[in-house]
Amino acid sequence: MAPMNLGRSRCLAGVNKALRAFLAPFGLVALVALAGITAPALADGSEPAPKVVVIDSTKVYFGNAAKYKVPAIVDSQQVYAEIPAYKYIVENGLTEEDPMYWFKMKEASKVFSKALQKLNQKKGFDLVGEIDALYREDGESLPDVTETVKELVPEVSG
Repeated sequence: MAPMNLGRSRCLAGVNKALRAFLAPFGLVALVALAGITAPALADGSEPAPKVVVIDSTKVYFGNAAKYKVPAIVDSQQVYAEIPAYKYIVENGLTEEDPMYWFKMKEASKVFSKALQKLNQKKGFDLVGEIDALYREDGESLPDVTETVKELVPEVSG
């Protein structure tokens, strides 16, 4: 087993502690600004896009959180429930141990992605994340595009 460099670990811990102490008086706003996870942009060249905070970047399904104009949220579980490949998984009781599960999940994910791309083309939403992954910094709600995406599933399936 290779020896650990405890000096470096302690140094990094000290930096993290110092950074937290520095940011404490400024709260979440400073942390968000420092991390670069809010992204103002101009919508149609006139009004600034609403500032969006990304809570979980793994649940941003479409777009770039650093460059967007029209953000929205989606309930992916409701959309997946409408996708034929996902319905097959549910109806046949497939689990992660079944090889067919992975083929069908890949197919379902492609349909979901295509539906979000179509949403962008038709409605202009260029940042779409899960309901609990994005929120507006000003507290206003983001548009929920779940029903619209569900309506696009048949169009992009197959």
